[in-house]
Amino acid sequence: MSFYRLRRILNNNAAVARNEHGDEVIITGKAVGFSHRTGDVLRDDEVSRVYILKSDAAGKRLQALFQEIPYPCIEVAEKIVDFASAALDRQFSQNLIISLSDHINFCIEQHEAGTYQKNLLSDEIERLYPTECVVGRQGLALIERDLGVVLDPSEAASIAFHIINNSGAGSVDVEKIISGVEGMLGIIRSEMGIELGDDTSHYARLVTHLKFLMRRVIAGEQPEDDAGKLFLNIDEGQVAGISRCLDAVGAYLADEFGYRISNAERLYLFVHIVAITQMG
Repeated sequence: MSFYRLRRILNNNAAVARNEHGDEVIITGKAVGFSHRTGDVLRDDEVSRVYILKSDAAGKRLQALFQEIPYPCIEVAEKIVDFASAALDRQFSQNLIISLSDHINFCIEQHEAGTYQKNLLSDEIERLYPTECVVGRQGLALIERDLGVVLDPSEAASIAFHIINNSGAGSVDVEKIISGVEGMLGIIRSEMGIELGDDTSHYARLVTHLKFLMRRVIAGEQPEDDAGKLFLNIDEGQVAGISRCLDAVGAYLADEFGYRISNAERLYLFVHIVAITQMG
């Protein structure tokens, strides 16, 4: 069993401590700073969460944050992250709890001051990241239940935004991904003269592919062309207008992001567009 010796009380519910290995950490839990004093030793079952201090600078920022943000906001953020981990089967860094705590506190302050502004990207995030938005809506329910504050429904997308940014290796520029995917979907709608039903599996697969494409665009990962060129030339002529649509998508990515779409990528998009146009 782990134990933690208190070094500094941050507030009633957070304190700086050293674990059994001598590492400095921040621990949270109801009344850990109220019912104990410096030098006391706490067991695992007395601690809600342990935050690792990776550097002195990070430790100072984290301590300041825990002193500024009300513990109920931190506690509900921890519950949201636990729910997200279970629902999405992903592991998230402790930075997600920190960023969510700060965001929730800020939203509540705006709500109480009457200065709250809706998330302008909520519709796009809902459309492109529906699973994460389910977690976001559960987060709003937890905030209402635990904090007694009813936030605007668009905040579900804001919570999803934080989850998306904390997913995978490295930070993801979600706004740029959304902008790029929406731009390409607009081109496909316009060039093909079709409506894209966002409740179909073909649409979901297309959007997933475009999101991964935008991740490569942002990362500057230019794939090598492969033997797909011959296959593409044979099949492209089978569906009128797809070649023009792919040219338009390629021009958009080149103009907006300086990215050259490969022949292999054109083939993958071709397959998705064929599926979309042949629905029903």
